[in-house]
Amino acid sequence: MLNKTVIVTGSNSGIGKHSAIELCKMGAHVVMACRETAYGNEKSVFDVMKEIKALNPNAQLSFIPLDLACFESIRNFVNQFNQKHRRLDVLLNNAGVVCLDKQKTVDGFELTMGVNHLGPFLLTNLLLDTLISTPGARVVNVSSKAHAKGNIKFSGNTIKERRPYRGLITYADSKLANIYFTQELAERLSDHKVTVNALHPGGVASNIWPDSKGIVGMIRRRIIKNLKKPEQGASTSIYLCSSPEVEGVSGKYFYKKKQINPHKRAEKIDIKKKFWQVSAACTGLE
Repeated sequence: MLNKTVIVTGSNSGIGKHSAIELCKMGAHVVMACRETAYGNEKSVFDVMKEIKALNPNAQLSFIPLDLACFESIRNFVNQFNQKHRRLDVLLNNAGVVCLDKQKTVDGFELTMGVNHLGPFLLTNLLLDTLISTPGARVVNVSSKAHAKGNIKFSGNTIKERRPYRGLITYADSKLANIYFTQELAERLSDHKVTVNALHPGGVASNIWPDSKGIVGMIRRRIIKNLKKPEQGASTSIYLCSSPEVEGVSGKYFYKKKQINPHKRAEKIDIKKKFWQVSAACTGLE
């Protein structure tokens, strides 16, 4: 990974932060792609950069602001990145969110699907030329075993929202979307030396889980006590970003650094093809 350029989304907390720490230790130049200011329990990106530098004074770090809930922010990020960098060895689509209450992105889409799928879909497509021009480039998408509970439906040329809104099931939908995206992108890049893989990090105690009050908050706190630490959850992400063992492997799904089969829901080829078209329409790539 020495002197390779890596974008890590959501790198100011949780799995993304620990992925950035380890990739810097390997000698990579990590571009932190996240919000500038702190949100909830997060630290500001500059505090995190200081923390990483304290651990590793030689860490190659830079920051470009990115809000995956805003298409304009994504396009601005790509413009700034392309002005500063001529190669992209790894794109780690790590950032994610769970919304228990229905919220919207800046562009009017349901927030969980927007941040977890539509944002990374647009970001990755806008960076494709740079990825393709970089020998051996990789795209790594953080999904979840929750995809087994997901189900993607359409309303015309957009993604059909669940009614009534169910936050955790919508999260599962977005994680299934990650796998559809991984498989279809891998097929589209089969003639290029760019690999695309997805992973389940395991149950991880991170800032993706929203704060809640009352009995929901109590249940949340009990669950989190039994989850992995973010540094443990980052291990498969780091493996897919860096290991020579997965060189040339594409369109696959991993857990604990091993290739496994996703749920049969991810085998719906007709849905996968349609979903790409709908995602392109939603993000203005058509």
